[in-house]
Amino acid sequence: MAQDPALAPRAEELRALAGALDSTDTEALDAWADLDLMGHFARPESVTETVPDGRGTRVDSVLDWVLGALVFLPLLFTWFGLWQASSAYGALTGDDPKAAGRPFLQLWQSGFDGHLGGLFRFGHVAVGGCVTLATLFVLTAVHGFRRSAAERRDEHARERTRAALARLVPVLTHAQLLLNEHRFASPQRFAAELNSAAGRLQRMQSKAITTQEELTRAAQLVGKAAEKAEKRLAQAEAYVRPIEKVVLRIEEAVRESGTARRRLATPRGWRSNSGPPPPATRAAPPRSC
Repeated sequence: MAQDPALAPRAEELRALAGALDSTDTEALDAWADLDLMGHFARPESVTETVPDGRGTRVDSVLDWVLGALVFLPLLFTWFGLWQASSAYGALTGDDPKAAGRPFLQLWQSGFDGHLGGLFRFGHVAVGGCVTLATLFVLTAVHGFRRSAAERRDEHARERTRAALARLVPVLTHAQLLLNEHRFASPQRFAAELNSAAGRLQRMQSKAITTQEELTRAAQLVGKAAEKAEKRLAQAEAYVRPIEKVVLRIEEAVRESGTARRRLATPRGWRSNSGPPPPATRAAPPRSC
């Protein structure tokens, strides 16, 4: 793969990796054991980029500018010619009113009897517009052809990159498997993995202890808050008891006041009798003599 021209930017690294894999010294692979070969090599940056032609880029830029300006040139030349023709027609009719009866195109083509220069006669204006439009058409075709060629080159470069990476990925996969075997088989690597796992366990234990301490502090704070709440409730109960006594006294006073009013509303002679008082008898009227 290092001999592939498309992978020229990574040729030296690929040769170094191949040398480490072919070496009889197992320690030669230690430098590559922790490297992600796919993430390091299987990237678009590993493929040689197509250098764009600087002259072609400048030509395309000039064509863009010329086409943008040339689009308005036929309109500008035609309307300027019409302005010159109308001015010459006005001058001619001012000198010779009878000339107004002649066709306008005939007068334009003849130069309005010397009032219009030869450059702006109808035939020259028409030919100039046609030449400008033809030039615009040719330049547009050339520009489109160059743009299509540039797009084809870009697509070819992308295909070349994909093909190079497609050839490289299987080789990298096989090399990664060999490196994984070396990493797990090496005693030093195994010890390093154990040390790393022990470090992770120690960090987890430290986090667990810290969390437990935080929970203990939180429980203490909750207990203190509960004690304060109980004290506040006791104080509130002490404040409420005198109020309850006053309310009971007021209730008793109201009850006694109602009893006293009922006693005052009952006559004294009726207090010993349980029934209602007897009805009063009327005196008999005197008899007449």
